[in-house]
Amino acid sequence: MTQNNEKMIQFLLQLGAHPDVIDFAGRTAVMHAAEFGHINALQLLREAKANPRIQDLEGRDAIYYCFTEPTQRHKQCLKIILEMGADVNNRTRNGVPNLVHACLKSDEQEDFCIDLIKAGADVNLVDEVKISSFSKSLTSDCIFSLENKTYSFAQCLSIR
Repeated sequence: MTQNNEKMIQFLLQLGAHPDVIDFAGRTAVMHAAEFGHINALQLLREAKANPRIQDLEGRDAIYYCFTEPTQRHKQCLKIILEMGADVNNRTRNGVPNLVHACLKSDEQEDFCIDLIKAGADVNLVDEVKISSFSKSLTSDCIFSLENKTYSFAQCLSIR
């Protein structure tokens, strides 16, 4: 799904195609739509009851693929995927939680981190070398802006 071809997706779904079909890497159409920020395709897949909790062969889920670019389209995809019931605390096969992955680029993706925290992401989860999302954010020197106030990442951890 490198193209946002809603008509083709709709046609295939009408023919009975299952929305959770995976490719050879274990990736679903939801994951591909999230990776490329295809909001309309993702909405069609949501209507078809696609499962956002499926993991690819490396344990990455649809949330993980929202972090490929810090665009408004990708942020909207994250919102849709969270509404679909995705697991905010999913870990990849090598043990990296979604929030830790998002915080690797928290200076670019602060909104993504805040959205995950608001959705219930466990800020105490650590990656395979025992580094938390808080530690990852400190390396990026980011400051979050939320509801017309400025917060450090540490302050954001208490916001839910």
